[in-house]
Amino acid sequence: GNSIYLVDRAVMMLPKELTTKVCSLNPENDHLSHSVELHLSEEGEILGYETFPSVIHSKARLTYTQVQRFIDGQPDHGIPANVLQRLENLWPLVQKVRALRVVNGSIEINTPEIEIKLNDQGKVEKMMPRSRSKEAYQLIEDCMLLANRAVAEILIASEKPSIYRVHDEPDEEQWASMGMELQALGISALPRTRQEINAAIHMAAGTAVEYTANLAILRNFKRAEYSATQIGHFGLAFDDYTHFTSPIRRYPDLLVHRMLKAVEQGRTPSLSAEQIETIAQHCNETEKKADELEKKSTETKRLEYYSDLLNSSQTATFKGYIVSMKGKGMIVELPDSLQRGMITFASITSDWLETSEDMTQARTKSGKVRFTIGEEVEVMLAKVDTARGFIDFVLADQLTQPRRRERKPRIQPDMHTGRPRPHGKKRRRRR
Repeated sequence: GNSIYLVDRAVMMLPKELTTKVCSLNPENDHLSHSVELHLSEEGEILGYETFPSVIHSKARLTYTQVQRFIDGQPDHGIPANVLQRLENLWPLVQKVRALRVVNGSIEINTPEIEIKLNDQGKVEKMMPRSRSKEAYQLIEDCMLLANRAVAEILIASEKPSIYRVHDEPDEEQWASMGMELQALGISALPRTRQEINAAIHMAAGTAVEYTANLAILRNFKRAEYSATQIGHFGLAFDDYTHFTSPIRRYPDLLVHRMLKAVEQGRTPSLSAEQIETIAQHCNETEKKADELEKKSTETKRLEYYSDLLNSSQTATFKGYIVSMKGKGMIVELPDSLQRGMITFASITSDWLETSEDMTQARTKSGKVRFTIGEEVEVMLAKVDTARGFIDFVLADQLTQPRRRERKPRIQPDMHTGRPRPHGKKRRRRR
């Protein structure tokens, strides 16, 4: 159904001969392609489009770093002159396309991802957030969105069966949960529309709770899926949307290419809507499994890294954010690695702590608020269990011994009188 990208290797959907040679855009070579040609106004509005089989000749292979340097106005980007002119024309137009998409309700939220670099021994050398908010990523993203949207509209207009990428809006429970979590962070918003979600994101931007607010919104979204029925894409605010741009790593894209080719040739696709729906559900399952494997691969390498760090003589502190409350402690996430761990209430204070009814705060029994979701904390490693897959943190500025319950003396019967007496108290022998 799709390629799988683990930390130490990639498991490709198609054979290596195809992915690295035939279907790879190596520069200065001709490549068979399927092109989407879009006609845009100076304001970034779509005026028209067409799709057709083509042969392209790649002029250069650029990196995101090169393109970002160009966008930042740095002269050492190393982009060939024959490509540079096209970028100079494309980038201002893409900015307008993106701005128009946001005005129409597309949700602008940065999904956190982590990039892990390994050394020659397969150990973690470096972990860093992968920022999709950089303009170089946005340039490619918006060009792909334009192509995907155009192809979806062509397939819908053909009234032939096809596969689509759909995203349903949050249900009532998710809307309520999102609003409650945002208000707990001090963001006075009860979003019910895409525009109100974007308003909440902008309210949190640049504040201490920005990271946690984004998480609160994301975890109350439904998962995007594949379907033979087009219901639109809530997050992107598109009525019609599909995946077309990655046919060598996603089977739905490959299927869309086949459906589009049939439409262009005036043929009836060989698959029925029922068969496509079966394929869509299969691809949803393989996508979930791939996500789980990729997540597990990342978690394993992260835990190995923190375990080695804990076992070394180094003492390190980390900035983290409280992302949720549990009965016996708080879950903290480190934004630099996305690693989560628990700080138990017992390790924090001699006072009893309990969570608020809405599970957004930790309070003393007298009602004093000690900790709130979204709060930034400085933590240190206390325990790393690689087998069970969890980490315990302690607050860096409050390394106290775990609080113990004050035990009441056990009552045991007196051997001679049968009456109860405190455990451990010797019976005074009469003389």
